[in-house]
Amino acid sequence: MFEQRQEQRLRLLLLSPAVLVFLLAAWALLTAQNPGQTLREASFDTLLRLTPREAAEGGELPVATILIGDESQERLGEWPWPRSAYASLVQAAENGGAASVTLAISVAGDDPLSPDVLARRWLETSASEPADRIAALSVLPSNDLVLARATAGGPVALGVGERLRSTSVPVAWSRISAPDAGWFAIENSDLGYVAVPAVLGSKTLSAELREARLAAAAGLPLDRDGRARRVSPLYAAADLPAATAGLAGLAAASQEIVVTTARRTVSAAGAPLESVQVAAAPPIPLDSRGELRLWLPRDTGVPNVPAWRVLDQPGQWTAQLEGRHVFIGETLSPGGTVSTAKGELPLAAVHALNAQQFAAGVAPQRPAWAGFAEAFAVALVGVLAALAVVFLPAALATAAAVLLAILSFAGALVLFRSTGMLLDPSPAALASVGAPLAVGATVLVNMVVRDDAVRGAFHGALPQKAMSRLQRHGGAKLLHGVHREVTVLSCAFQLPPRLVRQFEKDPKDYVLFKASANDRLRRTILDHEGTVDYGEDGRLLGYWNVPLSEPKHIELACACALRMLDDVSEMSQQVAERHGTGPGGLFEDLADGRIEIGIATGPCFAGPVGLGGRNRYAALGQPVSFAGRLRARSELYGPAILADSRVFEALRHHYAFLDLDFVRRDAETAPEMIYGLVGNPFLKASKNFRTLSEAQRDLLVAWRDRDLTAATRQLQQLRGMPGVPQPYVELFERRIMNARVQRARRDDDQAEVLGP
Repeated sequence: MFEQRQEQRLRLLLLSPAVLVFLLAAWALLTAQNPGQTLREASFDTLLRLTPREAAEGGELPVATILIGDESQERLGEWPWPRSAYASLVQAAENGGAASVTLAISVAGDDPLSPDVLARRWLETSASEPADRIAALSVLPSNDLVLARATAGGPVALGVGERLRSTSVPVAWSRISAPDAGWFAIENSDLGYVAVPAVLGSKTLSAELREARLAAAAGLPLDRDGRARRVSPLYAAADLPAATAGLAGLAAASQEIVVTTARRTVSAAGAPLESVQVAAAPPIPLDSRGELRLWLPRDTGVPNVPAWRVLDQPGQWTAQLEGRHVFIGETLSPGGTVSTAKGELPLAAVHALNAQQFAAGVAPQRPAWAGFAEAFAVALVGVLAALAVVFLPAALATAAAVLLAILSFAGALVLFRSTGMLLDPSPAALASVGAPLAVGATVLVNMVVRDDAVRGAFHGALPQKAMSRLQRHGGAKLLHGVHREVTVLSCAFQLPPRLVRQFEKDPKDYVLFKASANDRLRRTILDHEGTVDYGEDGRLLGYWNVPLSEPKHIELACACALRMLDDVSEMSQQVAERHGTGPGGLFEDLADGRIEIGIATGPCFAGPVGLGGRNRYAALGQPVSFAGRLRARSELYGPAILADSRVFEALRHHYAFLDLDFVRRDAETAPEMIYGLVGNPFLKASKNFRTLSEAQRDLLVAWRDRDLTAATRQLQQLRGMPGVPQPYVELFERRIMNARVQRARRDDDQAEVLGP
């Protein structure tokens, strides 16, 4: 039995961590190839920061940036600048001997600061302008033409597509043609076209700028947390093929760009990219979205020349650009900088670092089987952590959980440093921490649910002190079984038989009346610090000295019994007033009802004797049955409250008692006196009480001594006294008669046995 309970407890404890581990494993498996998962990306960011990209064997690709920043704006004018200014920057970089120049600022669509655009808008909106002024503007060359002339024939890429779709949405595939582009080749396909992500918007390069050799996607796709972590080598900008700005700089320098397509994956636009290779560098595998992960070096600083220096002092500053792949950008608009795994960086600088990554032919890889490996790690780590918290002490279990989380991350770090493959340690780390927490939560919930059930089961049964302590301490020890002296009160409210027969016409009223009476008596028990229980036939039981120890338990039980007499009187009066009882009414005989109470004290077992919502607090022992038998004798002996000799000895000076009879608790015990509790000690001063008390005491003494003549004389005296019930007199008449017939010996006590 014990082993079965242990197995059930173990299964219960391991259920919640098993569910948690299953959910984590399913999450790891189902989202393994989904980009932008915040927790996973944060883990990868940490791995990439701890393992920055190493410099290429032949040295890093020489790159530089020309940035339009705050100082350039102060010196040369407010942002945005006209494209003629971009033309000046491109021309200066070319004159400085740059290997390539990439404008990482979108020039798609019209330039709002171009003279021809301004003239067209004036013609549309202001007919009052002098015609000669409009004509003068219209003959000025457009800024696009100025930019086109500056880039003609040079290694220049012009920015388009400053906005790219977030990685949290599906890819919008579009088709581009390699022969039409002329700057990249498809190695494993004869179709001549591939499916690539499309940039947002429909703007494209003007007719003048289409003479440029290639277009560069100036933006970067962002994850849902706003960070740029990946990029596609190729994009479709409306009807133009475009390379990401980092790759465009290399293509502009006439470096060979070769791509392969994924033959097993085909979209409506064609097959997406599977890998990209720049010149003699190793090919870089791409994911299912045709993207690679950005991998920044330890030092993210890129040589930079401010735009104002390039324009004001081109001869002095452009020499620093010689032989470098130059990326022109700005840091004035929100899109001019981008958040990366290594912090906020200028967008042009990120493209420059990405160009170095393309040239080195390296990128972190997320293998296709990563989800299965992570799910297995979750299961293994979760099981170990859950078993640790079940079988090890709390401190060791906590240390084991932390150690497993650290080992999960360390394993992912070692794997990435040695192979370049990214496995997410966060699901396993969550399992190592979550499994023990799930076990703890299960224990806590069980405690709370159990305590709630306990409190619910004992609500209205335990006194306020016990309930308050139960709520504060969760019942850990309060509801343990005890064995101690317990004072038991058994009571029942008896209606006259005629009234019960009248109630048979409407049982609902009878049940409601009994329930109301019991509730009134129950609250009286609780008010006197007693514990309430229910006996057979709807009778009430009250226990004192359990579950809390109470030194005055006998006194409280007797005070409660006397208060019950007043309760019954008040209830009868209230019912009569409410129903207007008169002669012949339903409640005419209610005043003849009586309450019967028996009080006994002695050693008992006490504690909960049920389960869950069916639980109840009860005392188990001989005093419980004896109190019930005393209650049943109440009508025979006369007083409503009967008590055993222990109650009398404890309170003989506090209350008025009547000697009633000699009885045995069972066949093996010695006879003892039982008493009637009739009220407070002031009754002892009453002449009638003294007369009745002395007569009953003399009767019992004569009966005990087998002086049948004296007993008969005392019985005759009692017969005429008020308050002595006729059944009590008849009981002793029968006893005396039987004793004479049987010639009972003086040493035979003839005490009646009340117990079994």
